[in-house]
Amino acid sequence: MVNNSDIFYACGDFQTSDSPGDLASAAHTAAVFRMNTNGIMIWYSVFTGANAAAGSDRQDRCYGLSYNDREQEVTALLQIKMTELREEKFKKADFYDTALILMDKNGRPKRSITISWAAAQTDIFLSNNALLTDQSYLYWAGWSSGYSTLAQNSTSTNADSDAFTFRYQWDMDYYTCLFTKKHSGSEVRAVQTLYDSSSLKSEGLWERYESDIKVHKA
Repeated sequence: MVNNSDIFYACGDFQTSDSPGDLASAAHTAAVFRMNTNGIMIWYSVFTGANAAAGSDRQDRCYGLSYNDREQEVTALLQIKMTELREEKFKKADFYDTALILMDKNGRPKRSITISWAAAQTDIFLSNNALLTDQSYLYWAGWSSGYSTLAQNSTSTNADSDAFTFRYQWDMDYYTCLFTKKHSGSEVRAVQTLYDSSSLKSEGLWERYESDIKVHKA
């Protein structure tokens, strides 16, 4: 929720197919939107790309959102498999990496950074509502079976998972031990579809949203 305003931001994911019985294996696209407390959607953004494993479904999901009131910027925390925001040194495959995407208040990407366990080739799972902000620092949490950094690594031979907490600050370059890749705003826009309020109406998303609201209100 934006301070002293009726505007709020939220994110999640859209399951593009109802066929898989397992949500973990279903196709998903990450979604971020801005709306007001009267239920008027101002913009709706989709982030997704090709799974690094050929023939596998797209599986990109948003697990957290933070709004910087002073800078009027939004940071989205994504769990991604898209190859476009990862690089070869990550040993890309059908497992999740973490991406932070910085946007302006109108949903236009400014930049992003992706973090990977690289050689461990293990999923980085994120907690729900995982992103918190304290001044200029971003914090989030999750779990994985094993990890890999430039300094050390650990691989798990069983189903045990290890919890982790991250702290990150935009414009700082002291995260030298992590496998990371930064992307420009134009690179992020290549995996984004951004709908404004008028296109939401013309393409039918708004009508479906209004129908859902009427059902819930009924």
